[in-house]
Amino acid sequence: MDDVSIRLKKKRKLMGLTQAQLANLLGVKPQTISGWERGLSHPKGAQLSSLSKAFNVPKSWILYGNDELANSGSSSCDLIVKIPLYENIQTGVGNSFDLSRNFYPMPSDVIENQENKDSIFCIKVYGNSMEPAFYDGAVLAVNGSRKSVIDGRVYVFRINNRLRVKAIKETHIGIDTNELQLKL
Repeated sequence: MDDVSIRLKKKRKLMGLTQAQLANLLGVKPQTISGWERGLSHPKGAQLSSLSKAFNVPKSWILYGNDELANSGSSSCDLIVKIPLYENIQTGVGNSFDLSRNFYPMPSDVIENQENKDSIFCIKVYGNSMEPAFYDGAVLAVNGSRKSVIDGRVYVFRINNRLRVKAIKETHIGIDTNELQLKL
């Protein structure tokens, strides 16, 4: 793979698009996107312009990887922000936390109005015990700065070395906590 194909594939994935979705957005066949990402061909002319607009990057970045966006080391662009992702956290099974992290691309508008944006992180769901609320492989975004409880929302609680995910509902008797059997 050449640098162009690597940049295209990384940027597409960062934006959370499949090859078919990007192809539809650009008005080309999915095979065209596949060919670009495998280095068999490169976007040119109108396709390059459309791709530049879709990715919100200059054409020079697509072709050569050089511009202030590419060289800034920034972890975000106008549409996407990288949020810490803790994939190896286990909940409800008594394991300690493994706090090694990666990053998850999150649409900027999702966290735009959140307080304490630096406190937002993601955890990944493993298993199917929480269906239909959450499916295997789902990513939950957590705002660690929120301390007040709002009726009907789902929360991640840390109790000693365990995490619990609970849906909190207020009833006529009091607060009902429905635990979601979560293996993160």
